[in-house]
Amino acid sequence: MPELTYPLPITFVRVYIADVDRSDEMMSETLNVHKVLGSQVDTCNFSIKLKESWRGTPGGSPTIGQSVQVDVQVGDGGAWETHFGGVIVRCPQRKLSTGRYQYDIQAVDYSYLLSYILVNETYTDMYVNDIAKDIVARWAPNISTSGILASNVMMQSISFARKYPGACLDQLAKMSGYEWYVDEDKVCHFFDPLTASVGTNRVTDTTDNFFDLMIEPQADQVRNRVYVSGGFMVSDVVQETFTD
Repeated sequence: MPELTYPLPITFVRVYIADVDRSDEMMSETLNVHKVLGSQVDTCNFSIKLKESWRGTPGGSPTIGQSVQVDVQVGDGGAWETHFGGVIVRCPQRKLSTGRYQYDIQAVDYSYLLSYILVNETYTDMYVNDIAKDIVARWAPNISTSGILASNVMMQSISFARKYPGACLDQLAKMSGYEWYVDEDKVCHFFDPLTASVGTNRVTDTTDNFFDLMIEPQADQVRNRVYVSGGFMVSDVVQETFTD
């Protein structure tokens, strides 16, 4: 039997907390990254157990507000890609035994940084992309505006009365038909979904980039003909006379 060297490596996933690699402390089968489209919040959950002294120096206790990054290796020996970047919002501590602790970490994407400072501003005769850039630059300076695309949608006047920057972007997107999100590199994207380029990570019948996908045919919404029924009662006769 080959000799094992601790900590045992996780060959295809790396998890960083506050830019420190904590992959060797992550507990088995606890990592769950949930990514959704648009401005809906991406989430990442996992648990870590601080190292025992014989395994080396344990990392520090995680705290709310620290950054979380999850990198995944593409293929055997391939490049590393960041699949999640965000901020810890919950990390309850659980005591396992004397001096041994487990932390159940819940993180959300960097759009969380758009909920710190309230916006109180009025914009007049400006394009929606310029308004979005100004909001992010002034009230969330840690977020890059390089993903906010040019727009031909003009706002004659719009006011934000003590709203968080994320809520302001929601309002702008709803009024203009745009979408927005903050990616793993802290870049805010604000764009027209009808003209945006399609991502390369597609899912089709011939791709092999998904699992646990269930397709269930249903017949309850299938129709050969659709009949529209009108009213079944005759109203009273109404006569109106108009004079010059």
